[in-house]
Amino acid sequence: MSNEDMKKDNTVSFDKNEYPAIAKSITRMKQVEDRNKKRKEVDQHLDSKDYLITQVVSPDVIMSSGDSERQIQPKRTYKIVSLIELPTYITNMNKTIWEHPDLKEDLSNAEDIPFIEKKWGIKSYLSIQPLSVELEKQYVEASKDGFFKTWRIVQAENSDFINKRTDAQDSFGAESEEL
Repeated sequence: MSNEDMKKDNTVSFDKNEYPAIAKSITRMKQVEDRNKKRKEVDQHLDSKDYLITQVVSPDVIMSSGDSERQIQPKRTYKIVSLIELPTYITNMNKTIWEHPDLKEDLSNAEDIPFIEKKWGIKSYLSIQPLSVELEKQYVEASKDGFFKTWRIVQAENSDFINKRTDAQDSFGAESEEL
């Protein structure tokens, strides 16, 4: 092979039996490259805003001492989120919140607002729905195929076994398609 040909396809051939260390390092480089590519794909999946959440805030009777003037009126909000954002919304369920017309977006003046002027509420409901066309199609197809019905039956009969088994498999790196 001429020098010109090697420059064109950017490859070098060698006898892997004669140079095993080089062959091994090339295999390792390929593995690292493949892993990095997979990580980028996973990161893109986690960051993709593919879900619509519906969140309901209800009045908090306890923090407002039953005073309806100090309660947030019930409201439903919608937000488009990614998988990476979902844990924050789930963790904040059932947490007391407050609002005030003078509260700045960055909350920098939160301590300046008197307790008696705050309107109180609690995050009382959260629903997560697929937003992307691809996820919607998967969801509808799974429903038609009886996927959810089957898992409701499994849950009713063996929820402890399934949860333990799935957690054990996940700790060893099983992919969800394999479960």
